[in-house]
Amino acid sequence: MAFTFLASAGVASATTYPTAYLRQTDQLSLGDPAFNIPRCITRTIDLASGTYAWNKFITGVNLDTRLIWLGAGPYTWTVCNVLTTSFGRDYTITSYLTPRSGGTATSAVVATIPFNGSYTWGASLARTGD
Repeated sequence: MAFTFLASAGVASATTYPTAYLRQTDQLSLGDPAFNIPRCITRTIDLASGTYAWNKFITGVNLDTRLIWLGAGPYTWTVCNVLTTSFGRDYTITSYLTPRSGGTATSAVVATIPFNGSYTWGASLARTGD
């Protein structure tokens, strides 16, 4: 297995790695059934082995951060956003990490939007230790 969820932060690494982002900006609407279809974005990312803070966000608000240990190598990273309630205020943001060696780690969180508008949603990965 190439990943392990951790309960606490690791020791900071002497080497610094930039935070990676996978994000998109959309017009999100309250109760519009057109938003029932998931919107997904995908990229390939090459990671060093270590502990990562895996965050999901919407318009600058950190919704959920999980610490995860990832093995070195290329990953397919996907983030999806879908309307999840009939009232149209709740969107579920789900992030997937799939190493080339197989298996998938998944992390999801619900975001409630206060009004119609332009929202930037997505996920980030920041290496926090070895």
